[in-house]
Amino acid sequence: MISLSLLYLAFRYNVFYAFSIDVDTKGDAYGQALQHLTVGIYLAELCLIGLFGSRNGTAGPVTLMTVLFVITLLYQAYLNWVLQPLMNSLSDDLLAEEEREVLSEAGLEDGTAASGMRTSPGAPEDAKGWTPRRLFDKLSSHRQRGGFFAPFLFHGPRSAYPTLRSRLRSNFPGTPVPPLPEEAAVSAYYHPAVTARVPKLWITKDGMGLSTQEIEQSKEVIEISDEGASFDQKGNIVWDHDRLKDLPLWEERIEY
Repeated sequence: MISLSLLYLAFRYNVFYAFSIDVDTKGDAYGQALQHLTVGIYLAELCLIGLFGSRNGTAGPVTLMTVLFVITLLYQAYLNWVLQPLMNSLSDDLLAEEEREVLSEAGLEDGTAASGMRTSPGAPEDAKGWTPRRLFDKLSSHRQRGGFFAPFLFHGPRSAYPTLRSRLRSNFPGTPVPPLPEEAAVSAYYHPAVTARVPKLWITKDGMGLSTQEIEQSKEVIEISDEGASFDQKGNIVWDHDRLKDLPLWEERIEY
């Protein structure tokens, strides 16, 4: 327990302060992991169907497992159908709520948050009977509410979202995001392969002047520097750990 607790603290520290993820999946990884949870269920059901069939079991167990396999397929198809819109964008209600809180923190009035949002009037329902149009509207409304998973989503009665959101906002109140540099703002939505620059080369300064010669020969091809790094008497590379921002490879992290 002690070792696992120490590992947890070390990993938690690294996630908060050390690790930096270059690829932003924007939440798609969570949806992918949710889909992978059913892989074990599929494998177990298929193995049980094969086991019961190979042992010449009665039709009962094989039929039961086949029915459960079909139910699992239908469940995952329904889950994808209901949650797919939420994988791409948030609902208008959540966006309006977030906007109201941002405006209230900025000292503006509450009611102006959703002023620019329009709600489309509901389609008129037929007085009687189930027409294709009415059925389509019912299915669309059922899907927008989150289907049978609505109690567990966002502000549902069994959802932990409001509690977790209030805790995050109280523990991480946030600071104003600094303005983006003009270069980053222009190329923010470009593919990294388009905006990536040739990496800078940092070599160690030596007493014989070989690093200076190398810089003179390579500076036309690649950005190169030997500032801040040198050899000690034992031949080890030393550099100033207290002046990281003055080193050639330091780059300011852009907060989006």
